[in-house]
Amino acid sequence: MRTPTLSLRTHLVEQTTESWMFWFGLLETFVKETGNCRVLDSYRTNDGYQLGKWIGKQRAKKDSMDAAYRQRLEALPGWLGRPSDTATPQSV
Repeated sequence: MRTPTLSLRTHLVEQTTESWMFWFGLLETFVKETGNCRVLDSYRTNDGYQLGKWIGKQRAKKDSMDAAYRQRLEALPGWLGRPSDTATPQSV
C-alpha cells in the first residue's frame, strides 16, 4: 500500500507532466503552422490559451527545468532560451 505522501507526490508529478505535455503540444502546433517557435508574449491560441506566457515561463526557468523538457524545447526549430534572442516574434 502506498503511503499518502508518496501517492500525492506521484499524482502531482503525473499532473505536472500531463500539463507540460499539453502546452508543449500547443507549441508544436504553432511550429507546424509557422515553422518556428518565435511567439509573441501576448499570443493566444484560437482556443484562448496564453501560449506566449507559457513560453516566457519556460525560458525563465530553462536552467532549472527538467533536462528532458529542455531537450524537447531545444529540438524545435527557432527555440531560443532567452526572449531577447527572438528577433522577430510572430503570431498566427
